[in-house]
Amino acid sequence: MKNNLLLHGAWILAAILSFTIGANFFPANQRVDVAGPASGVGKSGLVDRGEKGNAVEGALGATPSGKPDGGNGQSDAFQPLLRKLSGGDIEILGEQFRKGTNPIERRMAFTALLAGLTAENALQVRKQIEHMDHRSAEFREFHYAWGAVGGAEAVMFGADTEEDDMSPALTGWASADPEAALAWFNNLDMENNAGFDALLKDRKIPAADLNGHLMRGLVQGLADANPDTASRFIQDMVASGHEGAEGMIHIVAGAVMRSDSPAEAALWSEGLPEGKMREMAMNRMAGHFARSDPEAAASWAENFSSEPSSAGVIGEVGQNWARRDAQAAVDWLESLPAGNGQNIGMHRAMHQWAERDPTSASEHLSTMAASDSKDAAVRGFSSRLAWENPQAAMSWAESIGSDEQRRNAIIGVGRAWSKRDADGAAEWMVSSGVSEDVQQAILNPPKRDDDGRRRR
Repeated sequence: MKNNLLLHGAWILAAILSFTIGANFFPANQRVDVAGPASGVGKSGLVDRGEKGNAVEGALGATPSGKPDGGNGQSDAFQPLLRKLSGGDIEILGEQFRKGTNPIERRMAFTALLAGLTAENALQVRKQIEHMDHRSAEFREFHYAWGAVGGAEAVMFGADTEEDDMSPALTGWASADPEAALAWFNNLDMENNAGFDALLKDRKIPAADLNGHLMRGLVQGLADANPDTASRFIQDMVASGHEGAEGMIHIVAGAVMRSDSPAEAALWSEGLPEGKMREMAMNRMAGHFARSDPEAAASWAENFSSEPSSAGVIGEVGQNWARRDAQAAVDWLESLPAGNGQNIGMHRAMHQWAERDPTSASEHLSTMAASDSKDAAVRGFSSRLAWENPQAAMSWAESIGSDEQRRNAIIGVGRAWSKRDADGAAEWMVSSGVSEDVQQAILNPPKRDDDGRRRR
């Protein structure tokens, strides 16, 4: 019983502490009032559970009454909960974070370190987490929090480290003080700033690459503070010709999805200015919306079914709805006006249907009248069937009416067949009579860059 109480108490403390962290760093930088050093902290490094509890309670600044409302009738959720951390407190909490075996206590110790973080003690707190991989959540959260209280100093600290400190610190700064972070970024002159020499000259990082990396961190922080501010910044970067800026709208979309309902997020994307950035955002939101409520997402997507630039929206809804109910998704797609959106949707939905139930999918295909939509559906179906039954998939691919669609489908099935059964695919190519260029396309698929994009 005692252990259960301790466990529940730890969860409650962690929840309160996490709330306080959010109020202070994510995104508003509302500094905590301090009330002197934590009390009840021993010198032996939190040997037993009692000392661990005292350390956390000291960091929390437990109310005199021990009651949830602090004895004053007001919720502690709206009161400063944390006391200033002394150097000794930081060392003890750091040891608990590094060596603790209880994951709840480790998280509480880490959260207490963040909650007591100031620009003055940031370097000492960083020593407690520097053993973490720079890709870990804790490492990035610390630098986010430091950026929120330390601004440019926290960002530039990372210019002399091997780890990726700068981007998460800039994210935290932009979330807390968007105007200052924007002004700093817009006035960057890295080539003429000795502070960047370790990165540009010693490590030979191209200035454009570093600028893009920092920009992504900035956009994330701006999105945490206000997605509209982040969107406007991206628009400005696109207008100035910054390569790749449009794709950063996915960062903003992610922030919107975390804070708004799927329907609200979809409406936000719809309200962006016309262009590729809006198209990317709407595609992302369409898939998100359809995973939550496919019927509602379909009703929203229908408003754009005749817009050529919004074909991806129909495709995303069709694909994600088909994962739940392929027949319903295909029925909806068949009700839409003919066009690229319907074709993309059919291709993706039938691919999903073939994965879930190839027999019923093939039966439905057999009932469809010849059309561009059916060709797209057959191509999607055959591309998935190729991994289980390449011979049958090839028969379907060869039945496509459109010359271009048929060629693309045959190449796709042929590549899958070659990976699954190279000898069988080679034998088919010899006997099939397909042209030399199709055979070469099957045998020499385009390679991919490190970022996953195809290249020749």
